[in-house]
Amino acid sequence: IVINTIIGQTSYPFGYTSGALNLYQNGVLLFEGSDYTTVSGGYTLASTPSVNTDLLLQQTFARTGAV
Repeated sequence: IVINTIIGQTSYPFGYTSGALNLYQNGVLLFEGSDYTTVSGGYTLASTPSVNTDLLLQQTFARTGAV
């Protein structure tokens, strides 16, 4: 799912399986813990967006058989 950032908004809703989320901003992979943190039902960006034109790509994947 691709969404635009919203000026001043750091929290975004997104359903995912724990440990199975990749988040990209304008094509750059963000690192959990330093660039964003996960919260129940979504994630929070570490820096507040100042424009509405940044793209967030929210990618989730199956963890079947993963440890």
